[in-house]
Amino acid sequence: RINIKIKTDFAFSTLFMPFPETNLAKYCIEHGYLKKGFTFDDLPKSFLTHSVLTLKDKDKIENVQKCSYLLIKYPFLLGPTEKVIRNFKFNRLFYLIIFLSTFFRYKEERQISLFNAVKFLWRFRKSF
Repeated sequence: RINIKIKTDFAFSTLFMPFPETNLAKYCIEHGYLKKGFTFDDLPKSFLTHSVLTLKDKDKIENVQKCSYLLIKYPFLLGPTEKVIRNFKFNRLFYLIIFLSTFFRYKEERQISLFNAVKFLWRFRKSF
């Protein structure tokens, strides 16, 4: 909502991923958001798809993040998207949304051809 309100030029969001042995990781361990003995081996391959934290409604938070580009770019989608996120689990749908959002964001930011954006997306697919 903040990004929509300020009409940000760069719509991008990630999931918080504390690195082991940092103060933030220690805080998360102390408060039960991370398991004791948290190491680099526990990190997901991308901060775009999964959170390492143990949170209430974690899947909903991850899905909001996956939709963030489209929601910031097209605020009229916020209301209907919120209802879907609250009431349904469509994990594959949200992966498709972040995949396509990344494609359009990358193409727009770099002002590249459709062909070059497809090449990028093909290489980027491993991040999901």
